[in-house]
Amino acid sequence: MKINNITGIALQPFQKLSEEDLTKEELKSATTFTRALFIDLAATPAMEETIVHLESAGVEVAGYRDHHYSPGSQNPRDIQINEGAERIIARLGDRAVFVPRNLAPSCSRLVNLGEAVRHKIDLVLHHGDTDGFMGYLKLAGVGYDGMDDDADIFDSRGDETKLTEHGQLYRKATAALPTFDKNRPDVFAKAQEVLHQEFANYIMNDFSSQYAQPLQEKAKEAAMQLESANALFQAAEYRDGIAYVDTARIGKNKYNVQALTEMLEAQEGVKLTAQKKNSGPLSSADLAQITIVRHGRDQKTDLRDYLPEGAQSGVEHGRIFNTPFLLHLREDLFQDFVVRFAGGKTKLFMGGF
Repeated sequence: MKINNITGIALQPFQKLSEEDLTKEELKSATTFTRALFIDLAATPAMEETIVHLESAGVEVAGYRDHHYSPGSQNPRDIQINEGAERIIARLGDRAVFVPRNLAPSCSRLVNLGEAVRHKIDLVLHHGDTDGFMGYLKLAGVGYDGMDDDADIFDSRGDETKLTEHGQLYRKATAALPTFDKNRPDVFAKAQEVLHQEFANYIMNDFSSQYAQPLQEKAKEAAMQLESANALFQAAEYRDGIAYVDTARIGKNKYNVQALTEMLEAQEGVKLTAQKKNSGPLSSADLAQITIVRHGRDQKTDLRDYLPEGAQSGVEHGRIFNTPFLLHLREDLFQDFVVRFAGGKTKLFMGGF
């Protein structure tokens, strides 16, 4: 999308972008851009390659802002990201800013409103989640009172009752997005881009009712998804602090993920929620994806501690993990996680766990 003549491209940090295998059409014509800035993208090898590609195409990398940085951490994933960050800092100097998440709960706090406009940055590469999107908006000069606070809540699974009215409307509308399907990732990407454009239009037009309407219609659709979430909640299984749900029970019907998570977390003894999905980057015709999220009030548990030593993140490894509170596993790796989390004392359900 483009706002104030600044192109924003959503990426995932694990995407490998190269001259031979670029997944973004816009980057193939990178020579049309002059200055780029990265925001909310962990310092992975894929991002380092993207920097090299842009520079070789004559694009100046004017900045890199990120909060996936954990000095002193002994977690192998953190060490890899920290090393990548140090290499980017060595390459870009003070144009690169990496801080720990506790100093910047959202990357929106690492940029100033309209910074890209003032510094003639015409390309922003940002994470595809809400934090990355709001960082892009702020760079392009689009914002509202409380947007940083909203971004903090979205990116840290904070108390959503504290969102601004604009953040609440956005959150309700996002619940209507289609489920990500790795076989057709463009479906989710296009729907998300439409939503992002609608939200940007809503802000830029002083929150008028005309521009609020598309978001409100999506929020209405989301209310229907709440009914599906209730049905899944009724079918949940519980074992060793884990609340498990097989979302295939409702077929292709959409459901409100956040509402389901909140209902599960409200049950006594629940420490983690695990949702089995037949769609997602790790799913296949034979194996589903399990998305595990620690309890919203738990700020200490690191889900990565319950993975085998040396486990790597990536689709090819059957695991995706960039934060301590969220973990995606291929179905055949889930039982090992459960046993580790339960200290090796659990017996697994035949049909679910």
